[in-house]
Amino acid sequence: MPHPLLLPSIALPQPPPLYLPAPRFQIGTWVFWKALKDPDFGHIVGLVWATEGSTKAIGYHYAVLLDKAAFSSAFINLDWAFEDDLAVMPVQNPLVIAK
Repeated sequence: MPHPLLLPSIALPQPPPLYLPAPRFQIGTWVFWKALKDPDFGHIVGLVWATEGSTKAIGYHYAVLLDKAAFSSAFINLDWAFEDDLAVMPVQNPLVIAK
């Protein structure tokens, strides 16, 4: 009797939800990594919905173009971040010096 063909088990990713939630950040938003002591910062240039990455993380992942003054910009131009790792960059009034 011939042996049946055995296939390894596979796991398909969960399909995305029928309706995606609104992203917390929009393209062009200035953000920073909120958990770092000296956080990198830049602006959002793209986003994707993902069900997994290098870690189990379902949700939006943002492409952040680093500002030239950000520490990591010395060796990378763009980085990816999970939504929960980012915060909106505080906007400060420009310093006005009276003459």
